[in-house]
Amino acid sequence: MALLELVLAAGLMQATTTISPPGLGLQLDVPKDWKSVQRKGAMQLLLPPTLGGGRIEIFSANFKKEPETWQAIEAAIAAQLKREVVRQWQEELLGVPLLLTHTRWRAGEANQEALSGLLYAWTPRKMLFRLQTSEAGFPDAVVAWRQALSTLRTTDGRLPVAEDPNKPWDPAELQKPITPAPKTRLEPPKSGNRPAELAPVAVDTTVAGRAAVLRIPTGWMAEKAGDFEWSLRHPELPFPIRVGVFSTLDSPAPERTLLRASSESLGRFARVDRRNEPKPETNKAGALVRQVWRFGQGDAGPLWTLEAVGSKDRLYWLASAQGEGAIPAGVQRLIASLLQSMSLEPTNP
Repeated sequence: MALLELVLAAGLMQATTTISPPGLGLQLDVPKDWKSVQRKGAMQLLLPPTLGGGRIEIFSANFKKEPETWQAIEAAIAAQLKREVVRQWQEELLGVPLLLTHTRWRAGEANQEALSGLLYAWTPRKMLFRLQTSEAGFPDAVVAWRQALSTLRTTDGRLPVAEDPNKPWDPAELQKPITPAPKTRLEPPKSGNRPAELAPVAVDTTVAGRAAVLRIPTGWMAEKAGDFEWSLRHPELPFPIRVGVFSTLDSPAPERTLLRASSESLGRFARVDRRNEPKPETNKAGALVRQVWRFGQGDAGPLWTLEAVGSKDRLYWLASAQGEGAIPAGVQRLIASLLQSMSLEPTNP
């Protein structure tokens, strides 16, 4: 486990470069050792041997029908190529559906696997990616690619909207030439001049050998659950929220910790029906909050999970929760209010 932690930390700290797939108005950060090859209307990323030595191709796709039609097309193509469809599902990225297909097949003496995804946005040029690598390298390649996708953003700062097959595309979009998007970096969301509102309940803790305070809203109670973990309870919540406390002085960056926790919780699902990853937002306390919600089926029936991080300077918290059945709206609002107020603060700034 110690070796695994070092590998994950090293993977996060590797240098990245910003790429802009042509004609999409999008950009994202990928490891510098992923060689990019620009082609007419497409981009190819060559993965290192540690990730199976495969590739990721990013295209512009013109598609304006229902999501089910796209998934049926993907399944038909797989059948034509004599490939097994492991599963098809839908997640959310940048607030719009991401239609995913996982396939597997035999190539010579080795098995190959692929993950394809269509960003179902209201535009004639939808982002389509296809990740293909060896069976052995596929799991790590998917984790690395998901890490890169977590940095995906539009070059103009505007969030896309989901495709509506009954709504015509914007004529202005149809007239845009297919050219590479400018390589500009967007800064994380800021709270502007709004002063931070620290939650009233203070829970003393220790992070990276230093005293700190976990601030939570009124009505919440904290019980020690480990050296660096707390169990938060509320009278109106039928289950606890697990919260770990971290510092980038001795732990991976918050994005990596979130990705690892989210990848671990994925194993609880037999099938994921929906993945919701809202745009990162600064909460009332000044912490940048990132969330990953999943809804689907577990071994015992309907299942949902949540992982979220809230980072502020060098300190951050990781919250996780799960439940069976459908999550009541009131419970989801209660969790949202916690995430909107919670922060980890140094005792002596």
